[in-house]
Formats: sequence, structure tokens, C-alpha cells
Amino acid sequence: MVVQSDGKVLIGGGFTTFKRHKPQRNARLNSNGGLDSSFDPGVSGSVYLVALQPDGQVLIGGGFTEVNGITCNRVARFNSDGSLDGSFHAGSGVDSSVCSLAVQPDGQVLIGGGFTTVQGLNRSGIARLNANGNLDGSFNVTLDSDDPDYYPRVSFQ
Repeated sequence: MVVQSDGKVLIGGGFTTFKRHKPQRNARLNSNGGLDSSFDPGVSGSVYLVALQPDGQVLIGGGFTEVNGITCNRVARFNSDGSLDGSFHAGSGVDSSVCSLAVQPDGQVLIGGGFTTVQGLNRSGIARLNANGNLDGSFNVTLDSDDPDYYPRVSFQ
């Protein structure tokens, strides 16, 4: 979860209802804890993380493959009103779950998870996306792990 500058709280998870309403795995709460029904991005699968960019845009990562019927494989960005940001083009996306996400000061986004490809290129569990969602080809880290359930945690200081 993350708190927006207006005090509203963005949450993600595997839930399909919240207080008997039907937000799909991503919701926004008003500062009093009630559901903000104006925010309904329609995510198709679990949202494991939510991050807020300095400009108010919202990044999500997880196991989902669609947002409001549009293919967004496991990473997407919303405008502050919950609409999908059409300027963020993650291409074919990520081939498996995104479990970690960090926004760098320059707007680039580090992602980590159980994936082996990002936008069709080999990436072993960690990658960096440019601010527009395209894969940063200059950033290529090789992680070695014998554990198939290993998910790296990414942080940027």
C-alpha cells in the first residue's frame, strides 16, 4: 500500500471484493478508510506491490496480465485518477510475476521477481525500465540461484 498526497490510500492484493464492493485486486481508500469508487482500474490478477511516482502516477506489479481489458503483463502505470497511462509502453511485459519495484529519482523503474524475460529479452529476475516503460537495454544483471522460488527484492537508495 501507499499513501497519496491527498491522504488517499492505494492498496493491492489478491482480493476480489472490499466491503462488499467489487474492486479487482487494486483499490483506493478515502482518508476515512471507505472505498473510493471513482478508482477502479480493473486488474485481472494479483497486485503484489504499489508504488507512487513523484508526479502522482501509480505503478503496480504482480501476477496480472490485463488492466481494463488491455494487455499489461505484470507491470502497469496509472494516472492519479486510476486511468491507465497510455504513455507507459511495457511492450510484451514480463513473463512471470513482478514481486519488487523501485522508482529511481530519474524516473526509471527497477523490477524484480521470478521472471526470465522482459519484453522478449532475457533478464534473470531483475531489470530496469525507462520512464516510458521500455526496457533499459544497458542494465543487465545476471542472478545465479538454484532455488526456483527465489525472488530478488529491489531497493534504490
